[in-house]
Amino acid sequence: MGEYDYGYLEGDRLGSPRDLGILKRLYKYLRPHLRLVLLASLLIVILIGLELAMPYVTRLAIDRHLVPYYQRFEVSLLGPELEKEVARAIPLAERKAGAGGWWISKSLWRELDPALISRVRQSGAAGREDWYRAPASPEAHALARQHPAWFTRAGDDLFITVEQLGRLNPKQLDILRGEDLRWLIIWALIFTGLGFSLLTASYFQTMALEKAGQGMVYDLRMALYANLLARPLTFFHANPLGKLVTRTNNDVQNLVELFRGLLVGLFRGLFMLVGVSAMMLYLDWKLALICMALGPLVALSAWRLSFLTREIFRRTQGLVGRINTLLGETITGISQVKLLGAEWAVLGRLKRLNHDHFKAGMAQVKLFAVFLPLVELLGSLAVVLIIWQGGGWVMEDRLSLGTLVAFIAYFQLFMLPLRELAEQYHLLQGALASSERILTLMSSHEPEIQRSPASAVFSLQDGALEFKGVEFGYRAHTPVFKDLDLYIPRGQSLALVGPSGSGKSTLVNLALRLYKPGAGRIMLGDRELADLAPEELSRSMALVSQESLLIRGSLAENVSLGRPEVNQKRLGEALEISGVSQWLDELPQGSETVIGQGGRLLSQGQRQMVALARALAGDPRVLILDEAFSQVDPASEEAVHQALPRIMAGRTTILVAHRFSTARHAERIIVMQDGKLLEDGDHKTLMKAGGLYADMAGLDEIEQADRRHSLI
Repeated sequence: MGEYDYGYLEGDRLGSPRDLGILKRLYKYLRPHLRLVLLASLLIVILIGLELAMPYVTRLAIDRHLVPYYQRFEVSLLGPELEKEVARAIPLAERKAGAGGWWISKSLWRELDPALISRVRQSGAAGREDWYRAPASPEAHALARQHPAWFTRAGDDLFITVEQLGRLNPKQLDILRGEDLRWLIIWALIFTGLGFSLLTASYFQTMALEKAGQGMVYDLRMALYANLLARPLTFFHANPLGKLVTRTNNDVQNLVELFRGLLVGLFRGLFMLVGVSAMMLYLDWKLALICMALGPLVALSAWRLSFLTREIFRRTQGLVGRINTLLGETITGISQVKLLGAEWAVLGRLKRLNHDHFKAGMAQVKLFAVFLPLVELLGSLAVVLIIWQGGGWVMEDRLSLGTLVAFIAYFQLFMLPLRELAEQYHLLQGALASSERILTLMSSHEPEIQRSPASAVFSLQDGALEFKGVEFGYRAHTPVFKDLDLYIPRGQSLALVGPSGSGKSTLVNLALRLYKPGAGRIMLGDRELADLAPEELSRSMALVSQESLLIRGSLAENVSLGRPEVNQKRLGEALEISGVSQWLDELPQGSETVIGQGGRLLSQGQRQMVALARALAGDPRVLILDEAFSQVDPASEEAVHQALPRIMAGRTTILVAHRFSTARHAERIIVMQDGKLLEDGDHKTLMKAGGLYADMAGLDEIEQADRRHSLI
């Protein structure tokens, strides 16, 4: 890895996926929301219990009150030995005897040993008709007395065949089956109650889960953004804006899908599979094993799909980052694009990237176009097996109709987590890929500026700045500074001049701790710069550069930037000293005027004056002006020059000057060339010396004269 290779280039292979390691590292962001996760998990278990109860309620309603039939067999046809065996298998309380036969409930009949049932059928004792047991009510007995041919007595019980039951008129049918109808209504109400309970639990589970997931994303986005803000400038030079925006926005949001997919998809799916499997095995273990035999095929397909989709999502998200980068760069520099007539060139670049993104998306679609129908096909085959095998057993009285109906419902629940995983697998894989990129970004390098026990906040009264034996280079073996020594006393104004590339801005960036020196020390007062807390450093030093960053908000908000130490008094002084107050009345609402994103309602010169006011509002000990007035108009520049004594009063000031009209206001001028301090003195001294400063000042005067002449 190179010196400035931060190890997470967009779309690059990050190594073998280690999902468990990813989850362990994400856990610290989940931990503050663990109570909500536990609540959601408990509600998921309750939801699963409710879902499992509903098919069972259906089974009870069908077998007990929709088809509560009995099996009759002739005792005389059993033979002595078989009769004794049957009597041992069927408790006396469970069989109804009368008219030379026994009646037992169909559910009990199906629970007998299949071999014993087969022998009873072979003996001819088991009838083929289903019987219904009439209720022990006066109305039922009165009906039996009116139609004795329809009913057969077994002690105090009355039985009627299902065929004869179907011949009754509605009133007679209500006498016999009215109780079953009432129970069916009760079961329907129970089923409805389960449905409403399922809805309520699902609502609270979703709310708890989403609150925890969104809270986790909030914490992770803040941590990621703080991590980015603490990075050195070299990091941002190596990584375009679009990539970082994709990390902070798209990739972090994808973690919601990972969180939801793991808790709902895996946790809920695991419990659902266990619960449904247990219920199917309880209902009929043979039929359950037939259905679950297809499970490994689905799992194998999903396992194979995981390896393919992860690579596709890495490539897709990588292309999204590159597209964002291109769009950001193009829109930011749209004026240059139009002036150069480069619209078709950048459109061609976007076309290539967009085409690659399209191909990656289609590769994803092709995978799921095969996988999703495959899961559905396997599920349909299983239902066919249930109907074929289970339906045959129902016809043979080896399985109840209610059990078959419940079994089909349970198998749908069995397939549900597998189907959900298949449908959401692309989201889960995309979230895992996003997690890899985020965590790789956050761990690729520790932030360069860290708070250590030694960096306690303290008050800096001394604004002296000193460079001691400083060495620095942007690239290895190519130093900008080598053994640099420079001392700037407290309260001194120092101008840095020199040709482009001489090291002026680099020296300023080192003073602001935007870069770390490779060797040597930089002192602010009696403290080493590296030992200062970031908060204290920002309060002690301020920079005004050529590029002024303004946010969407009022002018006052852009000056204060939410700093508590910037009160109304400081704000007013800063606006006056910087010259903003001279044109403030021209704005519709004065300092409360919303100046728009980037300060687009202001001129370039006005934006730089606002940036100067922002720096002064913090009352820094050290003020650095890096070509700060290069964009202001001559009148504004003259106003700023008149205010320079007040701006620099009482603080150490460094002016990186391109115009020598600015440099001559400094008490001390240093001429830099090739990273060395070539000349040091005030304006008059350096002009008398006749060196590089005098030559550059002469050229500058000629340029200024030509500019004034061209304006006449």
